[in-house]
Amino acid sequence: MDDVFEQSKKFFALPLEEKMKVLRNEKHRGYTPVLDEILDPENQVNGDHKEGYYIGIEVPKDDPDYDKPFYGPNPWPDSDVLPQWRETMEKYHQEALRVSKDIGRLLALALDLDANYFDTPEMLGKPIATMRLLHYEGVSDPSRGIYACGAHTDYGMLTLLATDGVMGLQVLEASQFFFIQSLPFDPTGFSYEKLRKLGDRYAKIRTPSLRSGNMYRRLKVLVFVNLVDFFIFFVYRAYIVNLGDMLERWSNGFFKSTLHRVLGNGQERYSVRLLLIHLCLISTIFVDIPFFVEPNHECLVECLPTCKSESNVPK
Repeated sequence: MDDVFEQSKKFFALPLEEKMKVLRNEKHRGYTPVLDEILDPENQVNGDHKEGYYIGIEVPKDDPDYDKPFYGPNPWPDSDVLPQWRETMEKYHQEALRVSKDIGRLLALALDLDANYFDTPEMLGKPIATMRLLHYEGVSDPSRGIYACGAHTDYGMLTLLATDGVMGLQVLEASQFFFIQSLPFDPTGFSYEKLRKLGDRYAKIRTPSLRSGNMYRRLKVLVFVNLVDFFIFFVYRAYIVNLGDMLERWSNGFFKSTLHRVLGNGQERYSVRLLLIHLCLISTIFVDIPFFVEPNHECLVECLPTCKSESNVPK
């Protein structure tokens, strides 16, 4: 993960004319400039104060899905300019997708489904999995409609977000935005109960659904998934797991899609994705790497069999 952050910083440090050589194509892959996107047009004056880079699953030209959206080739920076950049990103994409499928098994078990329910070919067997490098900079001033990233929900199944631990991301709970907090230590080796207590202490948030959580752990990556909403209490080499609109519909509202946004906090921040409460003036530079995961084009999204009953009809 350190290599991904390092290579991401190198790309965004390039001159604009060099980055524009890999401008986002018709497959939604490549570079997106600052202000290119606006996620909350009702509250934002201009677009998001971030630049990004999309990377998706590559399929060969003779693949029957080659012409479908979100499949196909990725544009890559010149290897003479950024040696090992492509190799680093492709390796991370593969590992993040593997983790996403493991989390999918946890979600299936939480819904009283077979653990491999989402592993079928039409679901996550050949998914739409988009990794995005994000670099935030400039000024966040909600009173003037200026955000690093406007408030929105993710529309897919789930998102893995890797960050460097610098605070900036906010999520909505009980009609109020709060910052995701990071803990100043390596949590590897801590027991589940101790992590829960530390989470309560540092986050200072009342989250009753914490009692019904499932924990996934691999090396120094620890993911915490709730059955009602998500709550992460440290960010050291951890993924923040965000559930999207598709999973909320799929589960008939059992899982909730989380409204979130990003405000600058005056610190440099870098993070990776595989998919604002104080009215103050804040300056920041930081990077996110989200990894977005959705089932493939042939998947029929309808209420899951364990999420409906006579008293809980499909919404």
